[in-house]
Amino acid sequence: MVQDEVLYNADFAQVIYHADTDILRLNLIGNIMKEDYQTAWNVLLDFYLEKQPKKVLIDQRPMNKASLESRAWFVVKWLPKFKRKVNQKIRVAVLFSKSIAMKIGGQFLVDSATKDVPNLEIKTFQSEEDALLWLHQVAD
Repeated sequence: MVQDEVLYNADFAQVIYHADTDILRLNLIGNIMKEDYQTAWNVLLDFYLEKQPKKVLIDQRPMNKASLESRAWFVVKWLPKFKRKVNQKIRVAVLFSKSIAMKIGGQFLVDSATKDVPNLEIKTFQSEEDALLWLHQVAD
């Protein structure tokens, strides 16, 4: 069995690569300040470019809060950068925070990414099991 590789570990985020399933995972944690939110997504992109997985899991369940300013940055700055650097098809599963406000904000980000980045296939899930099942349906 291949060991999971913790690529980044901070109070506000973790990036883990599951080599056996070729899944790159971002865990967002707690109340995330704007700079930390930007760092988390930029670190994810850096490791994505290094590992080139076809599957990504974004787990927002441990996250309590991220500002509207952070989400605006994601749409205006990060998504276009991601779109420029990534040209393969990617399947992204998103696990939303339990908070209603975070779900609404998260859905806005998913909708923006779906609209702005045509090579992304994004779906949201309530359970990690369902998200992983969907990710594994990808034909390599």
